[in-house]
Amino acid sequence: MEPIINPWLIYFAGISKNIQNICVLIAIFTFIVAASRFLDEEKVDKIVIIFGIIFIIFGISAALMPSKETIYTIAVVDQLTSDNID
Repeated sequence: MEPIINPWLIYFAGISKNIQNICVLIAIFTFIVAASRFLDEEKVDKIVIIFGIIFIIFGISAALMPSKETIYTIAVVDQLTSDNID
């Protein structure tokens, strides 16, 4: 018998806050490195651009990471069909 909700989804829901915190920490770290490098050299070089891109990616990832409740809601709504209601 196949489970209704994938166990990996439950695991991901449990660690989603940790993943979000890691994304925030990486975004903060890359911003600090890029800003300090830019302020020291007064020009935009390759390192500043790379760290800026990493900052943007992890910042957006942290902002879009769903909460545990949202993940559970998505899982339940995914299984909710008109046949299941009847």
